[in-house]
Amino acid sequence: MKTIWKFPLRGHETTQEIPKGAKLLTMQLQRGTPTLWFEIEQDAITIQRTFKCLATGEEFDLPGAEYIGTFQGDEGWLAWHVYEVPSTRRAL
Repeated sequence: MKTIWKFPLRGHETTQEIPKGAKLLTMQLQRGTPTLWFEIEQDAITIQRTFKCLATGEEFDLPGAEYIGTFQGDEGWLAWHVYEVPSTRRAL
């Protein structure tokens, strides 16, 4: 059975246990917290997935990282860009 789960992002790097094959639907702020929503199969095994938040202008080297989206904080004075680091995926 499919359902939708949300996963808040905390700090500059967040690792979450997310069901394998989960489909990212959107990334938005919920009550000021950047949050990812996934469509998942409830009976799927979980894997660890890591997401990094980078500030505009911040230098980085994340080979193979996939851009997820951008959100604004501090009343629009800051913009953060979220990437998933695929090399961190592993089954639990």
